[in-house]
Amino acid sequence: METNSDHNVGLEIETGASPLSDPCRVLSDALLAQVLPEMRVLREKCDEICRSQNVMIDSMQQENEKVSQWNPNAEFETFIEEVKYYRGKLRTIRKTMLSVTEKSNKMKRRAEKLRDRRERGDLKEEERKRKLEEAERRLIAKNASSSNT
Repeated sequence: METNSDHNVGLEIETGASPLSDPCRVLSDALLAQVLPEMRVLREKCDEICRSQNVMIDSMQQENEKVSQWNPNAEFETFIEEVKYYRGKLRTIRKTMLSVTEKSNKMKRRAEKLRDRRERGDLKEEERKRKLEEAERRLIAKNASSSNT
């Protein structure tokens, strides 16, 4: 801690002792005694502010280094490559889906045609059986009428 005498070294008047030198010294010592403690507190606060600013400057420099090392173009290019890759996969899936849909529709049409053919064949078979039964009935009726006569 500094004393008032430390600050008074340069305050002596070189022209010799004067009747005012003692009162000036007393006043200056009193002024320093009042102002010096506040000045020390202010200096400590300023030093603390400077320390915290230095810490902030260091952290900002580290962040700046991180930002300068970060290459957004590389990330963007990687993203674009992924988009191209998955877009190609989607195209392949879409083509496959269209192919499967087309094959499914062809199979449905074929199944419908086969069903129609089978129904026509069943109808023809029923018609043939009906005609055969009719022919048998006629023969039976003809035989019955020829045996009765």
